[in-house]
Amino acid sequence: MLDKPKYWAAGVLKKHPRTWSWVWNILPRITILLPHDKSYYGFRRLAGGQDGLFLDVGANNGMTAAGFRKLNKKYRILSIEANRNHEPALRRLKKRIRSFDYIIAAVGAEHGELRLYTPIYKGISIHTHTSSSRDYLDVSLRRDFTPNVVDRIVYDEQTVKIIPLDSLNLQPDIVKIDVEGLDYEVLLGMRQTIDKFRPAIMVEYTPNKTGPIVAFFGERAYDLFTYDENKRAFVAFDEDLGATIWKESGLQLNIFAIPAERRHIATGDFR
Repeated sequence: MLDKPKYWAAGVLKKHPRTWSWVWNILPRITILLPHDKSYYGFRRLAGGQDGLFLDVGANNGMTAAGFRKLNKKYRILSIEANRNHEPALRRLKKRIRSFDYIIAAVGAEHGELRLYTPIYKGISIHTHTSSSRDYLDVSLRRDFTPNVVDRIVYDEQTVKIIPLDSLNLQPDIVKIDVEGLDYEVLLGMRQTIDKFRPAIMVEYTPNKTGPIVAFFGERAYDLFTYDENKRAFVAFDEDLGATIWKESGLQLNIFAIPAERRHIATGDFR
């Protein structure tokens, strides 16, 4: 009963940077409101009752980790976040939930450095949109905020180290990638991990930027789905429908890439 008003409110609040920033900062501590994204209920189906590793790439302030812990009590959680401004929140979360750890670093295709841009509106940091891509920021900010807000935004910049995920020698069962436009580079940097361990992977959908990601998963025999919380089921990803939802819903659309050999988890087809 709480879900519909909760996600309606999220869509409304997201239009107002001051209110959204305040809500975003307190949400990890209010478990009744988690997970903050209704598609994250798909993680519960992917995890089942098993033990495993949930890899949270683009952790922000720990929102996803806190939400996943509410859905699953057994998995270990490793969050990776490039924006060092979130370390205090992640440190607090580590004290609150079990089997959780974090790394402050950017992830990409290879070792190096990148510039991170955090939009700031009237002194308020919009950390949810921190990205290394100004082109991506222009698209996402203009979708989520009014022109009056976007035209007054300035940017805080920081340089961060990049590591490829393959260098961490992890064995994840589920991976969430939310890196504001650099999803493909993250995938390139974890090709060996994906090919060896075949985790289920969630990435963000952005129109006209998903082609290489779709091809990447197609080459590796992954099937693509979205999660319909109303049906409580995965449904096959439809790009035309996805573009409409992305544009009109005011909330992010996520794609779940599931290995063909684990397709039954999504479809219920155990043949």
